[in-house]
Amino acid sequence: MKGREGKSQRELREWRAFELLIAAIEERLAPAGATVKSPDRIKDLDSGRLREVDASIRTQIGSAEVLITVECRKRSGVADVTWVEQLATKRAKLGAAKTIAVSAKGFSKAALQSATRYGIELRVIGEITSEDIDQWFMPTSLIHIFRVVEAITCKVRLVSGEEHEISSLEKRFRHPEVHGVFPPDVFVNFLEMKNPRIFNEAKLVEQATKMSFVLDAQDPELIPVPLGEQRKEGGLELLNDSCFHPVDKISLDFSISFKAQALEPSEGQHYVYGAPGSPAVRYSQFDTEMFGLPVRIDNFARKDQKPEASISFPSGLKLPGKVFVPRISNIHAVNSKDVHDVPVRVALRDGRTLEGVFFDHTLLIREDAREEFNMKYLAFIEKADRARLRDIAKENVDAAGKELLEVGLLLRRDDIAWIDLASAMRLSRK
Repeated sequence: MKGREGKSQRELREWRAFELLIAAIEERLAPAGATVKSPDRIKDLDSGRLREVDASIRTQIGSAEVLITVECRKRSGVADVTWVEQLATKRAKLGAAKTIAVSAKGFSKAALQSATRYGIELRVIGEITSEDIDQWFMPTSLIHIFRVVEAITCKVRLVSGEEHEISSLEKRFRHPEVHGVFPPDVFVNFLEMKNPRIFNEAKLVEQATKMSFVLDAQDPELIPVPLGEQRKEGGLELLNDSCFHPVDKISLDFSISFKAQALEPSEGQHYVYGAPGSPAVRYSQFDTEMFGLPVRIDNFARKDQKPEASISFPSGLKLPGKVFVPRISNIHAVNSKDVHDVPVRVALRDGRTLEGVFFDHTLLIREDAREEFNMKYLAFIEKADRARLRDIAKENVDAAGKELLEVGLLLRRDDIAWIDLASAMRLSRK
């Protein structure tokens, strides 16, 4: 069967996936609070008819809504000047402030010139293989860490003195800064928005940490607003008996834990994105499982910035994530105590790769020479030798100590290319 523009069902699925990929990247690049929709239908200012765009971005500047349209092209050849001119006409008819044109194969010289003249912003997207990733931007593996908040208890005291206990899923709060009525669990997000380090005391393991917060509902900065936005008048209210009542205080109790996923580059699809000739964004997608559900993990970073991550569930729920890069390449900054007895993979500059653990060799060196030794060397024992020494130690500790001196390696820091800590992380995989 043929569908839009004579495409087969398979081609339509591939095209839709391409549109969604571009929309996902642009959503990451869009200003805070912007709304991205793909596809979208927008009224033509001349004819009044609805016209489809591959994606739209709507954002607020002051009291005015700004519309940006996104159009994609995935064909065998470069995008030509005719397409750019058509987009310029379409942008004017839709009243868009800007149009972003994305091509999978680049643009002709004439198209580049016309885009500058008509104010069309050009983007190119290129797929790179997992073999290229290590050289381009990614370590041997990534650890994606996601926050999970459970068992929320919310107690509310109204200005009138009445007290209520609210279920975490009950949409009963209202505030001028929040669109619609919302449940108590949204306050957890507000806490982190105001102080990104507020949950740092929660351990990065699957064991939950219990936390409690008391919020002053009369605080004018209770709800964070984007930088530069003017605060709206009004305070927090609770819906009760079909009426909204002003709130005095909120008590939140919940358990917070972190789930982690270790992923290899070969398990994902990887893209570079940006202006022609200078892609400045890296974007990866991983289809995997978490909590028994199929999920998509997105990994995104602008050039020379730390990566960000999110996890998307089939329901549409999207959780923020943190990315832990397990590779250490600045070997001279490594404190031997921090990696002592930690399972690692070590790449040497001569091409060899070792698996095992670092051990504290400085106890065998004069105290006045330990600092100088630590600056130049790291003591290492390979995985197989470590297992054998454990067996020996069960029978004779002294014999194991002597054997350690025989099989232990002194690695010069200058000879180490990188250290990968991924194997030390006891994390879930697919």
